[in-house]
Amino acid sequence: MQTRHHRNHLLMALITALALAWSGPAWAQSDELDAAYKQCQMLDKQGKYAEAIPFAQTFIKLTKKEFGEAHANYAAGLINLAELYANQSQYADAEPLFKRALAIQVKALGPEHPGVAVSLDSLGFLYSNQGRHAVAEPLYKRSLAINEKALGPDHPDVAISLGNLAFLYGNQGRYADALPFIRRVTTILRRRGIDGASGKSVGAESERKSGRWYFLTHASLAIAVSRLNPSQSAALHDEAFEVIQLAQTSSAASALSQMAARLGAGDEALARTVRSQQDLLGSWRSLDKKLIAELSKPKGARSPDREARLCGNLSKTDARLDALDRELAEKFPQYTELASPQPLKAADARKLLGTDEALVVYNGSFAWILRHDGFRMLELDINRKKLEAAVTKLRASFTPVKGKVPGFPYGVAHDL
Repeated sequence: MQTRHHRNHLLMALITALALAWSGPAWAQSDELDAAYKQCQMLDKQGKYAEAIPFAQTFIKLTKKEFGEAHANYAAGLINLAELYANQSQYADAEPLFKRALAIQVKALGPEHPGVAVSLDSLGFLYSNQGRHAVAEPLYKRSLAINEKALGPDHPDVAISLGNLAFLYGNQGRYADALPFIRRVTTILRRRGIDGASGKSVGAESERKSGRWYFLTHASLAIAVSRLNPSQSAALHDEAFEVIQLAQTSSAASALSQMAARLGAGDEALARTVRSQQDLLGSWRSLDKKLIAELSKPKGARSPDREARLCGNLSKTDARLDALDRELAEKFPQYTELASPQPLKAADARKLLGTDEALVVYNGSFAWILRHDGFRMLELDINRKKLEAAVTKLRASFTPVKGKVPGFPYGVAHDL
């Protein structure tokens, strides 16, 4: 199983730290520092890690001069440079930078600050990539505990920490240990992206697209566990079939959601409920933004009372949104089906098939074959590239060339 590391929260933490530090007059005098940061990030996104290193080093030099070596901004610069080395497998260069940044952050921000979780994740990923899983595991667990306490169990950064542990266990062949963690990840993504019309993230659909890897991993882990526990294979194959549909997301869900809102405009009761939901969504996003900003402050500037109040208000808003989702589902089921389509269970999909029909869902190494009277999952002995080439040959056989239909490739069809 391939390890994957999501850095969006790292970049957010770095930008947040910069915004906090440059909120005063220093911002106007930091053009050179800002330019180095932007150039470094641009090259990083392009995969030009070696070219980005001089700019990362300049950033560190300038933050040291402006803020000192004990400041969280200096630690953010060290992390950025360490990531560039790690992306080139220069682990010996990256490790001391990560460790130094972690020590600075613990002292400057406090041991339970979300910024510390970022450093723990990065250091854990470094060790995991080197096969040092026993060293990486406690770092990932500590990061998860920090994020859960600070942000709540359903926050995207918590999903990233859970995913890191799932990948870690999967890479060790500990599939049964990995499955509960990846289930929590996809539950968070589903709740934010499709469960109810109220995806709380402003970019809920794009968030689900970026989480496609998690859905694919969930399916793969369910299949791996089914091999170890044949008695659970039917339920696990059904689970994999359901979650793989979420990995096939497109812009269609967003378009359907918008259409459903238009269709409901003529129903006064529905329109009133949807407006209430949208107002609550605005409140939820505002509270979430304020909580992140509060948690990102250095330990001396944080207010436990304010954090607790924001967390409480966020939980209450969450509960009210869940209640509205249930109301919409019960009173306006057609709207809900359009606004937030749910993946089909295999049994429900089979009911839609005629006696002469079959449905095949393909995902890289596996295929699910459904007929009205049965359901099978197969492991394929063919990769995507070979499959695409075979399908291209089959399709070409139906296209006349100079008025003649080519011969049908029976061998290719038989192999498939």
